[in-house]
Amino acid sequence: MSKNVSKGWSQVTVQIARPAPGEGINGFVPDPEDARPIKNLNGRPTRTPRNDGKPAFFRDIQGFWRWIDTSADLDFDSLCAGVHGHIRRSILSDAEAHVFFDRMPFWVYDAGLSPESRLSKTQFEQLLSRSGPDEYFHRFLYHQDVDALLSNIQRSSAQVYQFAGTFYGLLNDAVFYHYNDQDKVDLRFSSSGDAILLHGHLESVFTRMRTILDYSVKLALEAERPPQDFSAYPKLRTAAKQYGDRKNLAMNQRENTLFVEDELIRKIASIRDRIIHDGHFDTEPRVYELFKRRRLIERFVLAPDMTEGRFDASRNRRSFFSTDNKINATLPSILDEFYSRLPELGGYVQREPQLDRLMTRIEFQEIDLSSAPGHPAQDYEILNEIVGSYAISAGLNVDASLPTGDFLHRLATAGAFRWGLVIDMVVDAVALAVARREGVVERSDFVAAWCEKTGMNQLATPFTHDSYERMFRRDKPFRAAIGT
Repeated sequence: MSKNVSKGWSQVTVQIARPAPGEGINGFVPDPEDARPIKNLNGRPTRTPRNDGKPAFFRDIQGFWRWIDTSADLDFDSLCAGVHGHIRRSILSDAEAHVFFDRMPFWVYDAGLSPESRLSKTQFEQLLSRSGPDEYFHRFLYHQDVDALLSNIQRSSAQVYQFAGTFYGLLNDAVFYHYNDQDKVDLRFSSSGDAILLHGHLESVFTRMRTILDYSVKLALEAERPPQDFSAYPKLRTAAKQYGDRKNLAMNQRENTLFVEDELIRKIASIRDRIIHDGHFDTEPRVYELFKRRRLIERFVLAPDMTEGRFDASRNRRSFFSTDNKINATLPSILDEFYSRLPELGGYVQREPQLDRLMTRIEFQEIDLSSAPGHPAQDYEILNEIVGSYAISAGLNVDASLPTGDFLHRLATAGAFRWGLVIDMVVDAVALAVARREGVVERSDFVAAWCEKTGMNQLATPFTHDSYERMFRRDKPFRAAIGT
C-alpha cells in the first residue's frame, strides 16, 4: 500500500509492502525474483530462514534490506517521529505552528537543506537580510536547522542497514572468482571487483555509524542549549562539533548510551579512522572461500586483530591476523549493541528540560481586557503591537481607526479572546490588505477576513455589529449566537 507520512514539514510518500496472513518474513514480503532470498552470515543463501538462531538478511519486494528477526532500524525511525514533534513543540507551540506554518515562504523549509530549493547562498542571505527582527520567522528557520540534525541521524541509520544488507547480499550471491572444479579445495581467497564493492559497503557501515555518533552529540548539545533570543536568526551551537565534544554534555559517560567510550565505541571509531585516513579497512579487499569435496562451505572476511576496540600495532605494523576475527560473523552483534543504545538519545532529547526553555514565548492563555479606570489592561497594548507588527512586516500602514480600544476589543471578541485565533485573524486581514495594494490595513480588511472564514454577511461581524459582545460568545468561536 502507499501512504503519506509527515516528516518534519514535508510530505514523504512511502511504499509499504505488507504480506498476506501467513506470508512474509518479519512483516515484509521477500523479493519474489530471488530463489534464495535469505542471506546468511556464512555467505551461503537459503530459501527460508534457518533454525540455528543466527541473524540473516533478506531484501523485500521494494528493494529494502531487512533483518529476519529484528526491526531495530524501523523501531528507531518510529521513535524519531515523536522526537521530531517534541523538537517542534519546544521551539513553536501547536498554536504558533498552526497559525504561521502556511504564512512562511517555502524557502524557509528547504533553502540550504534540500535540492527542492534552487536558491543560492547569495539569494538566501539577501532574503534573510530583508526579514528584520521577526521572532516567529527566526523560530521557523531555527526549527528546521535543529530538526535536520535528527533527520541526518535517521538517514545515516537507514544507510547503515542498507549497506550492511548489501554487504551480506554480495557475500552470499557474488561470484568472486570462477574456479575450476579441481581448484575448489581447502581455503581460497580472491580480490575481484565484487570483493572491492563488498569491502566498500562494509566500510560504509562503520563510517555511517561514526556519523551517527557525531550527529548524536550535535543534537544532544543543542538540546542542552540555554534559552534563545530569536530577534535574530540563531546559529546552531553545534555546527562544528563532533563526537569528541561529548565531554561538554551533561549525559557524557551515562551508561547504556552512545556517549560511553567503551570497547564498542572505540572499535567503531578505530575502524572509521583507519578507513578515512588510510583509505581502506584492509590493505587488500580479500574474500575467503572454504571448500570441502568441491563444495562451498563458507565465505568470510577477516578483520585485523583488535584489543579493547583498538587495532593491535607494533612499530610500523598495524594489521595482525592471529585471531581469525570474521567480521561477517561479528557485525550483527556490533549493530545490535549500537542500536540498543541509540533510542536513549531520543528519550534524552524528549526529557531534557532545557529544550523546553529554548525561548520565551507568548503564553496562549485567554486575553484579559479587564481594565481599571484610567489604566487600560496590558493586553490592549499587546493586541495593538500584534496588529502593528504584522502590518509593518508586510510594508503596510495602519489605519487610524485600528489602534483604539473599540477596535481592539472587537478583535479580541472575533478571536474568542484566544491569542492564536486573534493572530490568525490579523494574518488573514493583513494578507487581504496586501492584495488590495493600497498600502494600508483597514477595518474593512478584518471584516472581509471574518466573512471569508465564516461565510457570514458583512453586517453581522464582530467588527460591524453594535451588539457584538452579546452576539459573539467566547465558547463558540466564529459563530453568531443568534439563530444557533
